Amino acid sequence: MKAPLKVLVVEDDSEQATLVQKCLYKSDTEFDVETIESGKGCIEKLSQQQYEVVVLDYQLGDCTGLEVLHEIAVKGYDTPVVVVSGNGNEKIAVEAIKQGADDYIVKDGSFFSILPKVIQQAIDKHHLVVKLRESERKYLNIFESAGDAIVIIEPKTFVLTEVNEKSREIFDSKIEQLVGRCFLELFADAHRNKVASVLKQAQSEGESDNRNLAVVASDGKTVPVELTAKVVDLGSPFILCNVRNIAEKHELQGLILNSKRRLQSTFDGITDTICQVSPELEIIIANKTFAQLVNLEPGQVIGRPYHEILCARGTPCDDCPAARTLKTMKPASIEKNKNGLVYEIWSYPIFDDAGKLESVAIYTKNITEKKKLEKTLVQSEKLASIGMLASGIAHELRNPLNVIETARYYIDEFMSNKDADISSKLNIIRKNVQRSSKIINDLLAFSRQSFHAREIIDVTSIITDTVSLIRNELEAKN
Repeated sequence: MKAPLKVLVVEDDSEQATLVQKCLYKSDTEFDVETIESGKGCIEKLSQQQYEVVVLDYQLGDCTGLEVLHEIAVKGYDTPVVVVSGNGNEKIAVEAIKQGADDYIVKDGSFFSILPKVIQQAIDKHHLVVKLRESERKYLNIFESAGDAIVIIEPKTFVLTEVNEKSREIFDSKIEQLVGRCFLELFADAHRNKVASVLKQAQSEGESDNRNLAVVASDGKTVPVELTAKVVDLGSPFILCNVRNIAEKHELQGLILNSKRRLQSTFDGITDTICQVSPELEIIIANKTFAQLVNLEPGQVIGRPYHEILCARGTPCDDCPAARTLKTMKPASIEKNKNGLVYEIWSYPIFDDAGKLESVAIYTKNITEKKKLEKTLVQSEKLASIGMLASGIAHELRNPLNVIETARYYIDEFMSNKDADISSKLNIIRKNVQRSSKIINDLLAFSRQSFHAREIIDVTSIITDTVSLIRNELEAKN
């Protein structure tokens, strides 16, 4: 239920006060009426509580209504006042309005019939004024506390009519030095025509902007700014401009650009191929090595399917690691042969902040030399095993050779009547035993672990020893 409107009636004639009170109670609007006889009492009441309206008689016993109005204004009481008077003096009415009265009414034959309506109108008017005042305060706060310079420009001369506090900082001038000055003069000479074009375009199209301008500071240095202009109706058309200092933005953009260049240089400096693909397997970014692998420029691979570029296929390979990563959300790898070269391909999932798979990084390494080295290592290990085997065989062969040499020695020593043929055969046995022993010693020397110590050697001796190992084979092949 709506509360009744509180009305304070200031009237020194008690009968008149009672009539006003009855008049208001009979009206369609519900009023809660209090009466007071003096101007001093009115001021005290207003200091104690809030009223919707004050009905103030012009002529009171202790003062005039104008004096009460003046005191209300001095005290700052925000209450609408309707002044009533027993005579229709126009001069009094004008003075009452000047002093802050919301309305003036004469106590004539229609006084009681129109009083409720006048009071209601004064209350409604006051509510609108309060709302307007609050709206103005709110927009003034926005205007003054804005992070950008906001200026209002006269559309014909481009003269500044109003500026906010931030304008002082951006234009490096006091507010009183800015108001009345041509807006174009605040910008660098080379940019003034551009600013004029923005303002004219705003007048013809309603709004316009330019994000590459510069204003001149008091020290002569230029400050990069963005300008947006819009036509607004403030009783007549004006141009509202927003000027933003983008020096920090430019600096940040420079830092980002330098960082991007460094990252790209590092990315391109990697000798292995790296690229990043979308969930649709389209290439998002690739380094130069990747582009060189497929004989294309880096920009030519962006946006194209990975399998089309690398494998010349319309669909991914069955064993494509990137496709497996998209399916399992885990790293995957594969070895691939291309043009006689062997590549190892790894794929790694990349997730966004929400944990959703955003893309896949693919790392490709040429392992052809690695594979060759692995084969060489295996062959070396086989040779080492043969060396160890030869060492064992050599030791095993020494025993029967010792037996043969012992038997030869025994026959040679204890046969007194041996003929020339037997002596020749025994001599052959001795030479072959010695030759076999030398071969065994050379095999042991070859299979023995070396420590790569520097020493003076006899090259002829090494060649002779080596040739002796394969002498029979060389002679057989002439």
